[in-house]
Amino acid sequence: MYPPGSGKGVDFGSRPYKIVRMPTRVRSHAKINLGLGIGAPRPDGFHGLATVYQTLEMHDILTVSARLAPTTALRLTSNDSRVPCDERNTAWKMVALALDALGITADVEIHIEKQLPVQGGLGAGSANAVAALVALEYELGIAVPPTNMGNISLPSTKAGAPGASPLGTWESKNLNQPGAPGPSPLGTGEATPSTIKSRPPTNLGAPGLDSETWESNNPNPSSYPARRFEIATKVGSDVPLFLIGGTVLGTDRGQIVHPLPDLEPVWCVVVAPELGVSTPKAFRDWDLICLREGLTQEASACKLNKLSCAYQSAFGVSIPEVGPGSSGVFAPENDLKDEDRAGPHGSELVRTGITSWIENDFERVVFPQHPSLAEIKLLLAAPDTKPEAARQTSCLMASLSGSGSALFGLYGSRGDAEAAMNRVNGQVQSVKVRSTLTRTQPRADYWRQMIL
Repeated sequence: MYPPGSGKGVDFGSRPYKIVRMPTRVRSHAKINLGLGIGAPRPDGFHGLATVYQTLEMHDILTVSARLAPTTALRLTSNDSRVPCDERNTAWKMVALALDALGITADVEIHIEKQLPVQGGLGAGSANAVAALVALEYELGIAVPPTNMGNISLPSTKAGAPGASPLGTWESKNLNQPGAPGPSPLGTGEATPSTIKSRPPTNLGAPGLDSETWESNNPNPSSYPARRFEIATKVGSDVPLFLIGGTVLGTDRGQIVHPLPDLEPVWCVVVAPELGVSTPKAFRDWDLICLREGLTQEASACKLNKLSCAYQSAFGVSIPEVGPGSSGVFAPENDLKDEDRAGPHGSELVRTGITSWIENDFERVVFPQHPSLAEIKLLLAAPDTKPEAARQTSCLMASLSGSGSALFGLYGSRGDAEAAMNRVNGQVQSVKVRSTLTRTQPRADYWRQMIL
């Protein structure tokens, strides 16, 4: 043993020892849609939309290990046989595209512990993609700037890993800041090169792949943060929202995302019926409604722009315009008077006023296909039957999430949420359901709780 105060630490003698780095474990959180407006089919085959995404505490868990290697090798496993374990998987796609964007090769192993419903309209696969990206960056010590959504406190770098926290040490300006001039709609605004400090991964045992090699492959390291949103869009339309978290406005195909002021957490019951909803069929049926009701491209653009503006007004923000022909957005928060915020004062969600008018357009086509889903929504929204609650509306809102089949209800108290869950579990007979009690998750908590 070295003498105390020598600074030499512990003498392990002649015994060999090995430092074993544990893989990174991350939470992969679900989302719901607080309203979903859909437009007519576009010439590119997609549909325009306007929605507010909200992340939830319920999650999958991803375990990722990565080290630099002469060639890239990806291996993916899951506890759920329905999860594809090859290049069809969103997490696989995200990691492969990120490594290509970084100009590095690595040996990566991903395990997805599924706890969220598969293909339920909760964004589980898209969340897996971002969780895998964050874990990869954490494993390799790649510093990425935050997207300027407030002061987010994140875990420090993993012990033994080189570099910085995955979202931590870089500085940027105008990265998706509501009301800030000039940012890209994808949240990839101009980064200040003079303030960006690149912390590339150091050699983790792979011959010939040291930090100098990484820097030579990336002469402009400031471009990678912007490319993260581009990569996310390639993987899926709702993937970019998980690079922000919390309450997020989604427009265009859903891939153009803007952070909204967070709402305080409210209790949420998510009901996942054991039935599948075909999203392509839901869109085809929606297209028939558009034809029948004369919803043209021009009418769609007007509808979705008005809806986007209404969301912004409700949340008291002004977001730069991103589409041609837009007539502008509503006033920022400081210009709104108290009387402009509709609703009682029991919840921030209610005070925004959106619970009185938002709806999910998919319900018009999905509920006729699956009447049991409409039944579940009614049970989630039913008033509390207790005498002392006779004059109260226990449910703040209930809706289909995305195209389904999952539904959710939001509640002001845990007791109200548990009562709703008991109603669903006790009265739905036409289909098997899995009910989960959770809460909505603000942005800071989303990032603070992501890495386990």
